[in-house]
Amino acid sequence: EKRINQLLNSLDLNHAESAAELLRMALAYKSFGRYDEASLALEKGLMMSPENVKVRNQYGVVLVHLNRNSDALRQWPFSLKFEESNGQALACLGRLYLHEKDNIKAIDFFKKALSTDDSGSSGRKLNLAEAYVRASSIIDARELLSSVEGLESSPRFHYLWGLLHLQVGDDYL
Repeated sequence: EKRINQLLNSLDLNHAESAAELLRMALAYKSFGRYDEASLALEKGLMMSPENVKVRNQYGVVLVHLNRNSDALRQWPFSLKFEESNGQALACLGRLYLHEKDNIKAIDFFKKALSTDDSGSSGRKLNLAEAYVRASSIIDARELLSSVEGLESSPRFHYLWGLLHLQVGDDYL
């Protein structure tokens, strides 16, 4: 841990030459839970390149970790102005709305995220299934969970099945 702190403390945000370099620094900070430093790096990255969707998406994620949800909520729609089918921004908006118990908005964003053609469709199906369960849309949740393949060992997959059965009162299963 001492070596990791030395490495992270050696990062110099003031001498970064690009938003991409600042993004890499921010991801390093973020991976060790140093969200304040990650936020600073991403803010500098956005000053260099305000339309950089990758930087903006990560900034939203870091803001959520800093409990600044309303600030995070402004980042992803801005990303969608530049890339309207950006799966990460759509999924992040869905997760934030799900966290705030706005299940209908969460479902809408998760459906849009699932329709994007980049990777991660199984995880996106689980996101949508969770929103369906929480919105008491049991038939949709069951149908979607039944269609997910390759996640038999995923704890989240089994958690959602359990949540679904609790929602319908099937305590035995």
